[in-house]
Amino acid sequence: MAVSQIVLGILGNIIASVFFVSPVLTFWRIWRKKTVEDFSGLPYLGCFFNCAAWTFYGLPLVIEGGTLVVTINGAGAALFFTFVLIFLIFSRGKERLKVGTLFVAVIAFLVVLIVVTLTTVRQNQRKTVVGSTALAINIIMYSAPLSNTKLVIKTRSVEFLPFFFTLMSFINPVVWTAYAAVTSDLFIMIPNAIGIALGSFNLLLYGIFHKSKPKQKPKVEDKQVENINLKEQLKHSADSDGTTAPATETDAKKQIVDSSA
Repeated sequence: MAVSQIVLGILGNIIASVFFVSPVLTFWRIWRKKTVEDFSGLPYLGCFFNCAAWTFYGLPLVIEGGTLVVTINGAGAALFFTFVLIFLIFSRGKERLKVGTLFVAVIAFLVVLIVVTLTTVRQNQRKTVVGSTALAINIIMYSAPLSNTKLVIKTRSVEFLPFFFTLMSFINPVVWTAYAAVTSDLFIMIPNAIGIALGSFNLLLYGIFHKSKPKQKPKVEDKQVENINLKEQLKHSADSDGTTAPATETDAKKQIVDSSA
């Protein structure tokens, strides 16, 4: 094993470790508030899917010399598995159903991949089969943060696009692309090169909107106060001219229009 391969492999593991722990603050916030707010669970599910697939790829049953790939991705799979479980605990409604359904589908897919590979694919073909699959999954992982793009653009806020996770989503594929270039492993190079492009886009998005004034939704309390004041105003008006006060907010607004016509 060449020195450059060892150095880049170790550096890749260090960078990947930082990348894998980067969501900790986000999930501490979720745990503390007991809600996922508007955070998307797809990036973390994508990371789990990716790490699990690459852990299998790096095993001696598939390739030789994959120790560095197995160690970091095995740890990442365990960590993101935990993150996804926390997300499912504190999410509600459609978001929980969506992430939960995809989580089950991911587990089922991984089981099928492992069983089929070990029982029907020859040893000399396993690298190609598992590598191609892991390549596609890796692209999915780097694409997953794009699920926040619509929300960021709509709200002009990067509150739910964590900077550290976004930054590491760019740095991590840079290092692994270099590692793949040294080892001539296209299965690692192709998805990470795509990851660089997608990571650059997310950083650009963050740069554009991180100083923008977010579009805030009207507070429920403010709306309730406004409605109470409206009804009180119309009730006072009704008492003065002997008419009947409106029963609903819609009637109140209609009465205002009629009186101003």
